[in-house]
Amino acid sequence: MSTIPSLFSDAFQNELFGIVTGTVAATPFPSLPAKLARLHARGSNTGPFYLGDDSTGPAFSLSPGENTDWFSVPKGNLNHYRHQCLSGTNNRLEYWTQF
Repeated sequence: MSTIPSLFSDAFQNELFGIVTGTVAATPFPSLPAKLARLHARGSNTGPFYLGDDSTGPAFSLSPGENTDWFSVPKGNLNHYRHQCLSGTNNRLEYWTQF
């Protein structure tokens, strides 16, 4: 019988799930080991999340209910990426990392 991670991901040995809250200033994600990551903006959010890495400003946005596909985390830690939500702290962004 297949497990959910083996059906929907690359079946890494370790995974982390969590939530960050919106902030008006660009804020780094928590220090999380990651080779791959996926992000989801909750449908109940009132505005988009802006996302980028250390060197660029906001690179793209996630509107309420949108999610990313799996993306590679080249530096091995999600804290090299920033999130920002001008709508404030009632908004939530979910993350799933694999390493």
